[in-house]
Amino acid sequence: MNKLDLVLQRKNTNSIKWDFVNFMYPDLKHEVLPLWVADMDFPCAEEIIEELNSRLDTKVFGYSSFDDNYYSVISDWFSKRYSYEINKNEIFYSPGIVPALGILLRSLTSENDGIIIQPPVYYPFKNMIVNNNRDVVENHLIKTDKSYEIDFNDLRKKAESPNNKMLILCSPHNPIGRIWTKEEIEQIIDICVKNDLYLVSDEIHCDLIRKENIFTSTGIFKDKIKEKLIICTSPSKSFNLAGLQLSNIIIFDKSIKEKWIDEIVNKMSMANPSPFAISATKAAYTKGENWLARVNEYIDSNLHFLDDYLKENLPKVKYNIPEATYLAWLDFSEYEYSDSEITERILNLGKVALDGGKLFGNEGKKYQRINVACPRSILKEALEKIKLSMEQSNV
Repeated sequence: MNKLDLVLQRKNTNSIKWDFVNFMYPDLKHEVLPLWVADMDFPCAEEIIEELNSRLDTKVFGYSSFDDNYYSVISDWFSKRYSYEINKNEIFYSPGIVPALGILLRSLTSENDGIIIQPPVYYPFKNMIVNNNRDVVENHLIKTDKSYEIDFNDLRKKAESPNNKMLILCSPHNPIGRIWTKEEIEQIIDICVKNDLYLVSDEIHCDLIRKENIFTSTGIFKDKIKEKLIICTSPSKSFNLAGLQLSNIIIFDKSIKEKWIDEIVNKMSMANPSPFAISATKAAYTKGENWLARVNEYIDSNLHFLDDYLKENLPKVKYNIPEATYLAWLDFSEYEYSDSEITERILNLGKVALDGGKLFGNEGKKYQRINVACPRSILKEALEKIKLSMEQSNV
């Protein structure tokens, strides 16, 4: 039996995905099958578990910090896989990428500055901009038959506005699963350089790539934009370690580094990671590559299973297999139901929790985001429930 087919018991483990669905749906009155939050239902790599057990054996879990080996491990991973070099003085700790966005917004921009995002996009981007009293500037992606494209003409116009100070790039893109090409990344960087925009590139899904696709990091162009580039990375998506709360924020410019340190260390005293996070990250990046390859193969297979199932059983639901991530962006627009009715049907008739597409921007109306990083049996059960929910005559 493939270990990734194993259905783990995640209920009653303080799992947001399984135990706290009411965070997303506060009025929920019944249990649901959760395929919403972007974490995996697969068992962690044995090599990581062994490293954590070794750390437990020390029996002391005091304040911890990073050693030189940690920085070397991070540098080696990105050099080997994504062909850009970083050193220990360019790697900074954050408990997560969303908190890092808040820190960067506060330290690099001022209230009412414009921050460009590209909807439909990961909804915490907008939330962090609004909650930090900055202005959301939307460079809407263009829907195509197969996916989405960047509206570069619109991006250039918005970048030229003197009030707009930063572009937050989702790369690979969540929820649509696009990998931006090398040419697209270079165009984005050229626009940011020309207009003196900070570029914050969220590359958290960079390791979760479909077979025969290649991810291009903004890091390969760092020499063009060092003074304005921040790359946000983490082992959390790739190795299912989100609960350990560790992200690596890559900063090249001295001035940005100083502002980061002032905000996160001097003002917030938030510079000490969990000892378990350190051990797990080292193990992931030095021993987890084979596990990651197997997971990517399994996700590939699940995405093809999803494609086949929809074509046979829910032909009105359209989707294109994403180039990256383990998230699928499902288009329910051929149904006559409203956006809210689609969500209500899936949630209350099907008893399946997905992420409603409207969360990601108005372009997401009548879309749903589904997480396929789960055993095939769970995905199949969810799809059967969704099929029934769309066929029933009333909610």
